[in-house]
Amino acid sequence: MEIHQHTHTPRKKWTHYLWEFLMLFLAVFCGFLAENQREHFIEHRREKEYIKSSIEDLKSDISNYNRQIRVRTISQNRADSLIILLLGPERNKHVDSIYVCAERMGRGNLFFYSDRTIQQLKNSGGMRLIRNQTASNLILQYDQMVMDMQHFELIREEILTRFRETSSYILDAAIFYSMTDTSSEMSIKRPKGNSKLFSDNPETINRLCYWANRFRIANQQVIVKQTDLKNSAIRIMEFLRKVYKLD
Repeated sequence: MEIHQHTHTPRKKWTHYLWEFLMLFLAVFCGFLAENQREHFIEHRREKEYIKSSIEDLKSDISNYNRQIRVRTISQNRADSLIILLLGPERNKHVDSIYVCAERMGRGNLFFYSDRTIQQLKNSGGMRLIRNQTASNLILQYDQMVMDMQHFELIREEILTRFRETSSYILDAAIFYSMTDTSSEMSIKRPKGNSKLFSDNPETINRLCYWANRFRIANQQVIVKQTDLKNSAIRIMEFLRKVYKLD
């Protein structure tokens, strides 16, 4: 009977297994470092994109503030003039100016907030990408300031609605209609003269002046807040450009 002998490979030393373990560990660890570095690079790039987008939003807001403040200031002057003319002893000599002031008081739209970036940051949890804590705080504080200003804008609009309702008892709708300039969306024509008030009831005139004065107060609050916001937007924009080294 033939006997077969089994060949045995020599056992590997423990150092061999240790070396294999170390090599595997290093491969996994290096892969982790590479992936982590890649994620940091992507997040840093996204952060910079958000900052650039925030700056563009701020630039748009600043331009909007300039328009708003200019229009609101005109409304403020018209409200002052309207009250003086209505309460003056020679009111009937300035009826044409009364109509113009009353019409121009309500000019201007609500402020349009360029909030596309801040909404993305808040809704997607992107604020964590803004690693500079001061930058993050400034962006959030500005957002809250805008919300506060818009609240005062709504109060202004409510008062303006009351003013318009009351003015319908004093000012002739036919004259307002004749003042409309169809050639331009924002233009009106001055009455041609000999205009009259629909009513000169002292109580109603007093009520109209009351709402005109309330409008002055609310309108001035909006002007102050929009001026503060414009200055804040300029400072924030300059800070972001400096910190993130953007031209």
